[in-house]
Amino acid sequence: MRRHAYLIMAHNNFSILKRLISILDDERNDIFIHIDAKIECFDSSEYAGIAKRSKVQFIDRIPVYWGDYSQIQCEYNLLRAANGDYEYYHLLSGTDLPIKTQDEIHSFFNQLSGKSLIQFVSRSYAEKTSAYYRLKRYKFFQKYVKSNKVLPKFCANLFQHIFMPLQTIFGVDRTKKKNISIGFGANWFSLYKDDYKLVIEKQCFVEENFKHTLCADELFIQTILLTFGNVDVTFDEDFNGKSHGRYIDWNRGNPYIFRTEDYDLLINSQCLFARKFDENIDFNIINKIYDNIKK
Repeated sequence: MRRHAYLIMAHNNFSILKRLISILDDERNDIFIHIDAKIECFDSSEYAGIAKRSKVQFIDRIPVYWGDYSQIQCEYNLLRAANGDYEYYHLLSGTDLPIKTQDEIHSFFNQLSGKSLIQFVSRSYAEKTSAYYRLKRYKFFQKYVKSNKVLPKFCANLFQHIFMPLQTIFGVDRTKKKNISIGFGANWFSLYKDDYKLVIEKQCFVEENFKHTLCADELFIQTILLTFGNVDVTFDEDFNGKSHGRYIDWNRGNPYIFRTEDYDLLINSQCLFARKFDENIDFNIINKIYDNIKK
């Protein structure tokens, strides 16, 4: 039996997380969950018994900040926690939902012939969107840039305002003299087991080259696979979904939060998963998808 590991990063919308665990519950799956350490009063015991056939493991918590290396550290913690006999490793957020049944999802990956489902954009597109610039310059104190505390936020932004132009003046470029093929694409992935092993093996490389890099979670896995892997890459500039299997609507939002009127669009999509949802904006769409898949 080919088994899958689901890796979930969650920090809010915990009613959706309960639905997500229930939908993923299958004897072919195990579920590994990280809850942001900045969240207080989270009780994992509330989730006991939701899954009847899958193992559910809540891993040790760390604080995760947008655009910061802590996002990569969290992904690695999940990947290492799922060190088992799995065919595929799927990264989801706690506000994602499958929009296909587990039979359909497993059938899809059985036919994928040992390939990962991950997005790669062309070099020209990455350069146009300044993705490579992220790696050229150091970005310190990113976790404070969006802080709710006024003083740390002010100091971090002031430092970046001064330090970034100085790096340009002095020609700082971390991509020089390195035999690295920089990749870029959506951070959500479904990794085949061989690619999983390579990503785990290259953790020190990732820390050395991507620490203090803005939003490096959209760079590091693609870079590992392009530099060290044996991948047959098809470039796709559509971040809305097919290449990584997640239906994400960047045209109507940042990203758009799905509503009840989007139900037919989602169910008829060729994608396997969708994000994102918000229980405070429209819980009915969450229930409709849940009822459709669990029927």
